[in-house]
Amino acid sequence: MTTGETSNANDLGDTDRSAIAMTTGTTSTIYVGQLALDMYTPQPKALVWRGVASKTIDPEAKPEKQQKNLAKACEKMLKNYPPKAKK
Repeated sequence: MTTGETSNANDLGDTDRSAIAMTTGTTSTIYVGQLALDMYTPQPKALVWRGVASKTIDPEAKPEKQQKNLAKACEKMLKNYPPKAKK
């Protein structure tokens, strides 16, 4: 049986009907984009900060909307930069 099909006990011939369950399902694709930004010291190369943002992407959105979402994700990611000094 494939996703989206239903089963009826009457369609299964002599199968033990006590072991049959009715199911229905659907599938969809969710596009998720992830942006990562790593900042390193020049010498020696040591990671000092990492920012990550992820967002569900609408592949049918206009490029302007996609650009706006990217800018918003960058702004949100960078709101914690620079990190607060440890005391």
